[in-house]
Amino acid sequence: MLPAPEQVTLTQGTLSGSLDLRGCPVPNAGAYEGQMTTTIDNPGCCRSVDQTPAAQVTLEQLTPGTNYWGRLRAIGRAGPGVRSEPVSAIAI
Repeated sequence: MLPAPEQVTLTQGTLSGSLDLRGCPVPNAGAYEGQMTTTIDNPGCCRSVDQTPAAQVTLEQLTPGTNYWGRLRAIGRAGPGVRSEPVSAIAI
């Protein structure tokens, strides 16, 4: 199983209502999956975001002024790895 990406950040995207979820690349990862929520206390409310080949996922169509939580995981040949610790930011 792949380890969780390290140094994960959630920062403002280039467009209004978007946030960029980034982490350090994980060796042997073929893709990355982001997950977001507005309710950190209820993991069942998390929404998965499309897979990307880089350790960066853009979260779009977010409500400005709302606090979002995101986490990232690497996906390898054996399947998905461990999710990162959640990070948060307010969408503008």
